[in-house]
Amino acid sequence: MNESQELLSLKKLSFRQYSLEYIDDELVLVKIKSDITLDIPIKVFNIIRMLSLELEKPINLIICLNEAGKPTLEARKYAINLLKNNEFIGYISLYGAHPVAEVISKFVIRFIKQKRIAFFNKQSEALSWIYNQTHHIKKS
Repeated sequence: MNESQELLSLKKLSFRQYSLEYIDDELVLVKIKSDITLDIPIKVFNIIRMLSLELEKPINLIICLNEAGKPTLEARKYAINLLKNNEFIGYISLYGAHPVAEVISKFVIRFIKQKRIAFFNKQSEALSWIYNQTHHIKKS
């Protein structure tokens, strides 16, 4: 069983530096729990790519940056390039109360110049935005 299949069956994968939680067929919650080195976006996006291929549709992401540290230059470059050129990620909603998270997120959003990514301070705002973008009604 690969990690995307494990995510589908268990609904959550937890590692020391990050976790992924399968919310529904089109949404995964990613929580970053450390400084963001190159290996984190590589591993996370690989799982998301496999999940997208398995479900045969793009996956929307809500990314929690509350516990995230500063990303390395390599991690930022990798993530920006991937976000500009992929078909397996739909909308991305970033959130976090940490000022550094907001500054870095808004820089990335301006740099990739896409309307399918946004930053919010609270998880509730991030969820609301992503569900509005995908025309879902939030499940209670």
